[in-house]
Amino acid sequence: MAKTPHVHRLSSCWSRLVVLAVIAVQAALATIVASPAWGESCIVATLADDTMADGLCTLREAMLAANNAPANADCGPIADGCA
Repeated sequence: MAKTPHVHRLSSCWSRLVVLAVIAVQAALATIVASPAWGESCIVATLADDTMADGLCTLREAMLAANNAPANADCGPIADGCA
């Protein structure tokens, strides 16, 4: 027996609602499960672009320290301005 247009429209509406519900649940789970990755912070103290051990943490030194390849101890946990 062929479906009537009214039944077809009703099933199409339900399938759209199911898809929207699945998307809403996935979005809710993604926001609950995802959490920020907090790490140590360091204050960049100079605009210089060097890796000299001068007690000032440069942006280059901070990036190297963040990647576990510090050029010196300027941006390490012992240096001033880093926590």
